[in-house]
Amino acid sequence: MARMPRRSARPQTHPVDELLPIPRLALYGFQHVLAFYAAAVIVPVLLGNALGLTRQELVHLINADLLTCGVASIIQALGVWRIGARLPLVQGVTFTAVSPMIAIGMGAGGGTAGLLVVYGAVITAGIATFLFAPLFSRLVKYFPPVVIGTILTIIGITLIPVALQDAAGGAHLIGTPAYGDPKNLAYALGTLLFILTVVRIGKPFLSSLAVLLGLVFGTAVAWLFGDADFATVHETDWFGITTPFHYGMPRFELLPIVAMLVVALITMVETTGDVYAIGEITRKRVDGDTVARALRADGAATVLGGVLDSFPYVAFAENIGLVRMSKVMSRYVVVAAGCSWSSSGCCRRRAAWSPRSRTRCWAGRRSPCSASSRRSASRSWGRPICAKSATP
Repeated sequence: MARMPRRSARPQTHPVDELLPIPRLALYGFQHVLAFYAAAVIVPVLLGNALGLTRQELVHLINADLLTCGVASIIQALGVWRIGARLPLVQGVTFTAVSPMIAIGMGAGGGTAGLLVVYGAVITAGIATFLFAPLFSRLVKYFPPVVIGTILTIIGITLIPVALQDAAGGAHLIGTPAYGDPKNLAYALGTLLFILTVVRIGKPFLSSLAVLLGLVFGTAVAWLFGDADFATVHETDWFGITTPFHYGMPRFELLPIVAMLVVALITMVETTGDVYAIGEITRKRVDGDTVARALRADGAATVLGGVLDSFPYVAFAENIGLVRMSKVMSRYVVVAAGCSWSSSGCCRRRAAWSPRSRTRCWAGRRSPCSASSRRSASRSWGRPICAKSATP
């Protein structure tokens, strides 16, 4: 009688829960960092210039943002208790909040005094998101597949104009002759073609790093042509500690809190769509409990943002596209990226690497750059999905 082959008693690990070797974790995590970095710092730059903050105050905002992004991403991907979806979701500042935060800050007098009112509203919105998460997740069963599919379609469509804006030079150049310059479009097109070429003809491992290689290639070409200026980096101190309530205790006022609660409701819908999108890509089962844990992570990260002088947080759609392109689904890659961002919160020179920070906006003066930032922010109000694609 033929012997039956012995089946392994060890259950197969889902790709989402696969722990990759450390070198690959670091490499894939760094790819997420580069793909996310420009979008991560644009919100503090927009808000800081609109409120007339100084250069050092703006550096502090960027540092606080990077630190909180890292901690929030680790919580979302790794999971703590019933907080975190345990999916490869990267957390970043929602652009839905830009216009309300500028309006709140300017209404409170601008500067750091305006920030204190903003942070009071942000902390309240974070607490509300955390507490409302279980109830909101129960509503998911009333969303049929056609509704979820529509949300996923909207995610892709709303990213197109944002990507085109970045390809034209970025929001900070709107209203200036440099916006839409053929050189900017050439950089964007060249980077895109390079990435598609690597994906098409590269080996599987090389294809999974296509975005990382494309960003390095595009930046190197820009540097060779003299369009990548890193002088500001050398003028900034190496290290700086992000401390809670750096500008003082937050102020809680009714109207700003109501405005931020509306933002919180929008971001909850956005996160729900992102959770289902990443579940579809990774083939990981998503249910109401998964959505609730993801929303709790949003709420906890938003409260932490208000404490550390940062902003409301949401799952970023652009990194979901990176997961699909690279086919690397391990959530521990996002944990590695989060560790990198958290370390950036103590490195001021890392904050100075923002492409938007090497412009006149750094001075915090009311220049045409500041005006264009406010115009750009006003356009973002009401967008369901507000992630940005990084371009060199």
